[in-house]
Amino acid sequence: TAALVEASMDSFCRHRMILWMHNGFVVREAGVRRAYTHLAYAEDCAKAALFSLQTGARGLPRSEVESFLSANGLLDAYNRLSRPHDND
Repeated sequence: TAALVEASMDSFCRHRMILWMHNGFVVREAGVRRAYTHLAYAEDCAKAALFSLQTGARGLPRSEVESFLSANGLLDAYNRLSRPHDND
């Protein structure tokens, strides 16, 4: 609706993607191809987040991120975040 667009104008100026409840993502970008790429990325991330919530997963699979974490000195932080917490 026009009211939804009007209420979102500040967010459109600050962000390239907005998630509207019950409407999905709206993307602001320089071209259609780039907008579609961002939209696909947002959809993939949302699916991964939902899967993690459904399965109780925490973090990304170590096999997928270990080389990046090691190269950037983040392996210890990943290990701390991936460890089960006492209150879980």
